[in-house]
Amino acid sequence: LGRRYGPVAVAHVPGPLRRHLDIARARRLFARHGTWAVVLGRWVAVLRVMVPLTAGVGGMRRRTFLWANLSGALVWATGVALLGYLASASYHYLEREFGIGQWVLLTVIGVAAALRVWWHRRQRKAR
Repeated sequence: LGRRYGPVAVAHVPGPLRRHLDIARARRLFARHGTWAVVLGRWVAVLRVMVPLTAGVGGMRRRTFLWANLSGALVWATGVALLGYLASASYHYLEREFGIGQWVLLTVIGVAAALRVWWHRRQRKAR
């Protein structure tokens, strides 16, 4: 889709957005790091959608894209499933060891994370 319709789609993008679209840069990126861009693109939600189209626009070979996409999907799916399994195992361990204390611990961690996000946003606004 990216190879066939990408340049036409880019031509129809509104002017201010078109300045940020650089097909020559995409071609250079996929010529230099194409396989890794596809494999690592699986780990970021926005890139998971954009990388296949950009690979087509960038002129990446179909066979190379197929193998990079397949290996990236296998690594991503295995990693996500493994992280979910480990998180569940950790939760059950905490539940067994701490009982009600787990909820207190999780609440403290959640409040600390929320305060940290709030603090960073406040600092960013102050700058």
